[in-house]
Amino acid sequence: MLRHRTGERNNLETDSLEELNKSRLNEHEQSKSYKKKTLKKFIIVLCFVGFILYGVLPVCFILSPWLRGHVIFLTYISWPPFLNLTAPEKFGLKCVRNFYIESEPGINLGVWHILPKSRWDVCQREGFNWEKEFDDQRPVILYLHGNSGSRGGSHRVELYRVMSESKVDAHVVVFDYRGYGDSTLIDPTIAGVVQDAKVMYNWLKQKVDRSRIFIWGHSLGTGVTVRLTERLSLENDNPMGIVLESAFDSLWKVGYHHPISSLHRFLPYFERFFVEPVRQEDPNFDSEEKVGRITAPMLILHAEDDLVVPFALGKNLFNRARKERPSYLSPIEMIKYSSELGYGHKYICRDPGLADVIFKFIIEQKSLI
Repeated sequence: MLRHRTGERNNLETDSLEELNKSRLNEHEQSKSYKKKTLKKFIIVLCFVGFILYGVLPVCFILSPWLRGHVIFLTYISWPPFLNLTAPEKFGLKCVRNFYIESEPGINLGVWHILPKSRWDVCQREGFNWEKEFDDQRPVILYLHGNSGSRGGSHRVELYRVMSESKVDAHVVVFDYRGYGDSTLIDPTIAGVVQDAKVMYNWLKQKVDRSRIFIWGHSLGTGVTVRLTERLSLENDNPMGIVLESAFDSLWKVGYHHPISSLHRFLPYFERFFVEPVRQEDPNFDSEEKVGRITAPMLILHAEDDLVVPFALGKNLFNRARKERPSYLSPIEMIKYSSELGYGHKYICRDPGLADVIFKFIIEQKSLI
């Protein structure tokens, strides 16, 4: 009887072990099946993304001026989002007002005017009259920002403070082109943003003599500045000087070298589908074709470690301007910032010596009057 029960126990243990092994084998098969399905889904998604990225996108880019415009201006990118631009004091700025100027019928531009530090005591008095905001002899800097974001971008605010709170002690007038910030939401064009800049320049001339006005463009804003000041030079209506920060010679070269384009640059059709449409755009930010006709004093600032607009493009623009500039005009200066400083595309504003550079440039132009 004992042997019989022992045999039954052994049989039960064997059956349980077999069931356990079958269960483990079943789980393993299910796991393999799940992994295969997951891999299959991943490959399908990867193929779909590849088709969109390398098939649909190039065709859309070459056929759609609307898409090219959105890629150039990046109005849909704004960080941090939902900034309250009507309250500029919340950005750490003192003695600043927010207002709006009409560029064209139905198109309004959001504007900040930041007073120089030397006027803070007057500004903070009760009953300060903003109609007399320019009643001094301080320089006025009209700032033309680059693509994406708004006039409230953090690196832009840092620069405003250098311009207004340091020894430069300048009025700073900044605005958002159409389609940016709280300006009228309309798709910007090259002609449109240049028109906006011209309106702002004309508005300033109604307030102050143009011998006090300096135009500062950054990145895409350098393209706007060059197109605007070429026109002003032909009209004999120059500002006192212009500053080009992180400038490029031609927009298509920026696109060619941009880090994002590395996703497509290796493709045999890259230039035909991505470069040529921008190169042939009419009009285009072809700064190298226009810079030689600018007669205003010019200062170019560029960081060697700029990954968005490579230093070589700014150097090309400088060489072209210096080569074509008439000898009787003041020479063009270019300041290079070492890559060791880490300023990149947006942070030349953090250079401790920037205020001295701006102050020197302004004083040099005043001495020529």
